[in-house]
Amino acid sequence: VNIGDALRALTPLLNRMIKPDTDIILDIADSDLCTELDTSHFDQIVTNLAANARDAMPFGGALRLSAEAVQYPDQASPPDPNGQYVRVRVADTGAGIDADLVPQIFEQFFSTKAPSLGNGVGLATVARVVEQAGGVIQVDSVVDVGTTFSICLPRCASPLGSGTTTAVPASSTGSGRVILVVDDEDVLRTLTVRSLLSAGFEVLWAASATHALSVLADHPEPIDLLMTDVIMPGGSGLDLADDVTKSRPGTAVLLTTGYADEEVLRRQAANGWYLTLKPYRIATLVTQIHSILAAPRQS
Repeated sequence: VNIGDALRALTPLLNRMIKPDTDIILDIADSDLCTELDTSHFDQIVTNLAANARDAMPFGGALRLSAEAVQYPDQASPPDPNGQYVRVRVADTGAGIDADLVPQIFEQFFSTKAPSLGNGVGLATVARVVEQAGGVIQVDSVVDVGTTFSICLPRCASPLGSGTTTAVPASSTGSGRVILVVDDEDVLRTLTVRSLLSAGFEVLWAASATHALSVLADHPEPIDLLMTDVIMPGGSGLDLADDVTKSRPGTAVLLTTGYADEEVLRRQAANGWYLTLKPYRIATLVTQIHSILAAPRQS
């Protein structure tokens, strides 16, 4: 990924996400800021942090996205202290985070938001993606002043891909197969839907289990695949999968989750459902969906 190219490519999506009274400022120090990371994962990092910034600025403000090369990341202990890194900063002028809460913000399911605004998996997912990429993430926050997330990723000499699009196998085509994507994380759902549309699938989407049932009520035609998050406000993806497969036999189910506990694995195995763990690579997801839809199903 060329970080500068990837940030510029994300700007139209961020402009739709962020309130009109919030300024988005890009500050890219170098044209050669490359790191080895799936583009969809980088998009996931930035859009999750941008969504948090948006929620922290209900009355508007400024969101600054910056990127630069660094030798020794500030306040960081990178795996290779002598290595070169790309530092990406996502800074807002919002409400800030209480100092006592900062150590907890990357924990799974921890959230200071109302249940209707999130389930506490966004920052945990960001931290996991950064760690898997060999990077580090820090947060500096002052209440009523703002918050800055600093992400340091190992720098590559040159891009391994275009840095602006997620690679999808050239032979892949959805052939009009219908997929219902259900996820309460707006940014991840948007990226997934956009990528599946590009792969040739017909895509419906919903932000909750209740919303999904409403979408299905308006779409009496068959759907080929239900792709649903497991943990969502207002209803479990597991129960949604039960409802859908009972009312529409023959619908395949793909569960997505950042944490597959015993209950998830038990019900997945008992029902013949499929599972993918977050964060997922878009190209890998498309390949998995083709495999699922090619498998024989009971009607």
